[in-house]
Amino acid sequence: MPPEVGEMLDTPPEARRFYYVRLAALSPTGRLAILFAQNRMVREVAEASIRRAHPGIEAGELRVRLAVRLYGRETVGGVLGDLPEDAR
Repeated sequence: MPPEVGEMLDTPPEARRFYYVRLAALSPTGRLAILFAQNRMVREVAEASIRRAHPGIEAGELRVRLAVRLYGRETVGGVLGDLPEDAR
């Protein structure tokens, strides 16, 4: 059986089962809290990566570069128009 999209391929099957059982036992609010925490972590890692590549970056440019990283150049360019050439 092929893996599902988003499947944790680098995790042993027993650990995956444990994770999914624990996740299923949570309330919808608990699962939503985990989703928000994971989203925040992804954004923080992306911001750190951008700051490392562009020391001294201003807040506005950081937001634009983060949006491009999260949503894609075409989407953000369609909304904002002008983007830094190397934003990806």
